[in-house]
Amino acid sequence: MIDAGVPRTRGAFLRWATNRLAAAGLDEPGREAWRVLSPGTGAAPSFLMRPTEEIPPAERKDLVRRVDRRVDREPLAYIRGRSEFMSLEFYVDRRVLIPRPETEILVEAVLERAGDVPAGAAVDLGTGSGIIAISLALQLRDRPFYATDISTDVLALAGRNVYRYGLQDRVHLRMGDLTRALPPGTPVAILVANPPYIPSDELNGLQPEVSRWEPSAALDGGRDGLAIVRRILAEANPLLIPGALMALELGAEQAPAVAEAFWAAGFVAVTTIPDLAGIPRVVLGRRPGEVEA
Repeated sequence: MIDAGVPRTRGAFLRWATNRLAAAGLDEPGREAWRVLSPGTGAAPSFLMRPTEEIPPAERKDLVRRVDRRVDREPLAYIRGRSEFMSLEFYVDRRVLIPRPETEILVEAVLERAGDVPAGAAVDLGTGSGIIAISLALQLRDRPFYATDISTDVLALAGRNVYRYGLQDRVHLRMGDLTRALPPGTPVAILVANPPYIPSDELNGLQPEVSRWEPSAALDGGRDGLAIVRRILAEANPLLIPGALMALELGAEQAPAVAEAFWAAGFVAVTTIPDLAGIPRVVLGRRPGEVEA
């Protein structure tokens, strides 16, 4: 049952949605309303072009539900059920993190260096929605990919994205804890991860869209944010073949310490890459070998 106070026409509904989002404290409520009412990533011109048109009851019910969800600070990507990454569209929901621009920097850094990486598998640890493995696999067509995650629910969603891009024969989803999910003896030539890296005591201070809606298991990096990073360094080291490339996305101020850890673990050509704000965000390193960079 729709509340009797909900407007029936498109123009009035747009104003109603804007006022509700403003009262909820969202920045730029007019822009938020426009995005919430749009069924996809484009605009919703009918609300301006046909302001006196009545909204069909079923559509109006759905639109009210969408506004309610955004008022509760649910991220727009979850409301829509999809998000863009590397100019591709991926299914997302509360099981996985919403793709972020920082992760595009990680993928681009790997692609720039993949040309002289020896033959072998590429591995995406903690794959989530699968955006990293899929984006890389679409460009690096000469190697198999393994995308691991500890959650069967998460892998089910990743599988939808793998199938969407026709990669089910090349991107192999594996359930398990980090590298333990890999088939024994897998020769790993590229290892990439966007691990949980938020310090535990900072989680509650994140914006509500993150702290209340995104999965804590994909955010919580332990006391200093680096618990999973240290595990990856320890577990991956023996699996990487000579000349292999490893790349990790990190939180603000973590890159210098992680770069030092790369050197200490025996990596060479260790490089730190900043994000668009100039914050060191990605650390890469190579295993010593005859193709050493």
